[in-house]
Amino acid sequence: MSFPLSLLTRRTLEVLGVLGAGQRVFPEDAETIHTITRSVIAMLEARQMISLSSELAIDAFPDELLLPLSVLIAYHAAPSFGLSATELAALKFQADDAEDDIRSLTGSGTGGQLTPGAYF
Repeated sequence: MSFPLSLLTRRTLEVLGVLGAGQRVFPEDAETIHTITRSVIAMLEARQMISLSSELAIDAFPDELLLPLSVLIAYHAAPSFGLSATELAALKFQADDAEDDIRSLTGSGTGGQLTPGAYF
Protein backbone atom coordinates (compact mmCIF):
# COMPACT_ATOMS: atom_id res chain seq x y z
CA MET A 1 0.00 0.00 0.00
CA SER A 2 1.00 3.61 -0.37
CA PHE A 3 -0.29 7.02 0.62
CA PRO A 4 -1.10 10.06 -1.53
CA LEU A 5 0.61 13.42 -1.22
CA SER A 6 -2.65 14.94 0.04
CA LEU A 7 -2.59 12.63 3.09
CA LEU A 8 1.05 13.48 3.78
CA THR A 9 0.18 17.18 3.57
CA ARG A 10 -2.79 16.83 5.93
CA ARG A 11 -0.78 14.80 8.45
CA THR A 12 2.11 17.30 8.34
CA LEU A 13 -0.25 20.22 9.03
CA GLU A 14 -1.76 18.26 11.92
CA VAL A 15 1.72 17.69 13.40
CA LEU A 16 2.32 21.44 13.12
CA GLY A 17 -0.94 22.08 14.97
CA VAL A 18 -2.34 24.33 12.25
CA LEU A 19 -5.02 21.91 11.08
CA GLY A 20 -7.68 20.52 13.37
CA ALA A 21 -9.90 17.52 12.85
CA GLY A 22 -12.41 18.11 10.09
CA GLN A 23 -10.79 21.32 8.85
CA ARG A 24 -9.94 21.73 5.21
CA VAL A 25 -6.42 22.32 3.95
CA PHE A 26 -5.96 25.82 2.55
CA PRO A 27 -4.26 25.91 -0.87
CA GLU A 28 -1.48 28.23 0.32
CA ASP A 29 -0.69 25.89 3.24
CA ALA A 30 -0.67 22.91 0.89
CA GLU A 31 1.69 24.70 -1.51
CA THR A 32 4.08 25.56 1.34
CA ILE A 33 4.10 21.93 2.51
CA HIS A 34 4.58 20.63 -1.06
CA THR A 35 7.57 22.92 -1.59
CA ILE A 36 9.17 21.84 1.68
CA THR A 37 8.31 18.20 0.97
CA ARG A 38 10.31 18.37 -2.27
CA SER A 39 13.27 19.79 -0.36
CA VAL A 40 13.07 17.18 2.41
CA ILE A 41 12.78 14.37 -0.15
CA ALA A 42 15.83 15.73 -2.00
CA MET A 43 17.75 15.86 1.29
CA LEU A 44 16.79 12.28 2.16
CA GLU A 45 17.76 11.12 -1.33
CA ALA A 46 21.13 12.89 -1.10
CA ARG A 47 21.73 11.11 2.21
CA GLN A 48 20.66 7.84 0.53
CA MET A 49 17.85 7.28 3.02
CA ILE A 50 15.16 6.99 0.33
CA SER A 51 15.03 6.78 -3.44
CA LEU A 52 12.49 8.20 -5.88
CA SER A 53 12.47 7.87 -9.63
CA SER A 54 10.33 10.98 -10.07
CA GLU A 55 8.47 13.63 -8.09
CA LEU A 56 5.20 11.82 -8.72
CA ALA A 57 6.56 8.69 -7.06
CA ILE A 58 5.83 10.23 -3.65
CA ASP A 59 2.48 8.44 -3.94
CA ALA A 60 4.45 5.19 -3.90
CA PHE A 61 5.93 5.54 -0.41
CA PRO A 62 4.97 2.67 1.87
CA ASP A 63 2.34 3.46 4.49
CA GLU A 64 4.77 3.00 7.37
CA LEU A 65 6.71 6.10 6.24
CA LEU A 66 3.67 8.42 6.55
CA LEU A 67 4.15 9.33 10.22
CA PRO A 68 7.94 9.76 10.34
CA LEU A 69 8.01 11.62 7.03
CA SER A 70 5.24 13.99 8.13
CA VAL A 71 7.10 14.78 11.37
CA LEU A 72 10.34 15.46 9.49
CA ILE A 73 8.58 17.72 6.98
CA ALA A 74 6.75 19.48 9.83
CA TYR A 75 10.06 20.26 11.52
CA HIS A 76 11.43 21.88 8.36
CA ALA A 77 8.13 23.70 7.74
CA ALA A 78 7.79 25.01 11.30
CA PRO A 79 9.36 28.45 10.66
CA SER A 80 6.94 29.02 7.77
CA PHE A 81 4.01 28.46 10.13
CA GLY A 82 5.27 30.63 12.98
CA LEU A 83 5.97 27.97 15.59
CA SER A 84 7.64 29.27 18.73
CA ALA A 85 11.19 28.36 19.73
CA THR A 86 9.80 26.01 22.39
CA GLU A 87 7.54 24.26 19.88
CA LEU A 88 10.42 24.03 17.41
CA ALA A 89 12.72 22.50 20.05
CA ALA A 90 10.10 19.87 20.90
CA LEU A 91 9.60 19.13 17.21
CA LYS A 92 13.38 18.75 16.76
CA PHE A 93 13.39 15.75 19.12
CA GLN A 94 10.51 14.20 17.18
CA ALA A 95 12.30 14.89 13.87
CA ASP A 96 15.46 13.15 15.10
CA ASP A 97 13.38 10.11 16.03
CA ALA A 98 11.60 10.29 12.67
CA GLU A 99 14.94 10.18 10.82
CA ASP A 100 15.92 7.11 12.83
CA ASP A 101 12.58 5.51 11.98
CA ILE A 102 13.04 6.24 8.27
CA ARG A 103 16.54 4.74 8.39
CA SER A 104 15.29 1.56 10.04
CA LEU A 105 12.22 1.26 7.78
CA THR A 106 14.20 1.75 4.57
CA GLY A 107 17.26 -0.24 5.62
CA SER A 108 19.56 2.74 5.17
CA GLY A 109 22.21 3.58 7.71
CA THR A 110 25.72 2.53 8.50
CA GLY A 111 25.58 -0.68 6.48
CA GLY A 112 26.40 -2.80 9.51
CA GLN A 113 30.15 -2.61 9.10
CA LEU A 114 32.24 -3.44 12.13
CA THR A 115 34.88 -1.00 13.25
CA PRO A 116 37.99 -2.48 14.87
CA GLY A 117 38.90 -1.10 18.24
CA ALA A 118 41.12 -1.74 21.23
CA TYR A 119 39.54 -3.15 24.34
CA PHE A 120 40.97 -2.69 27.79
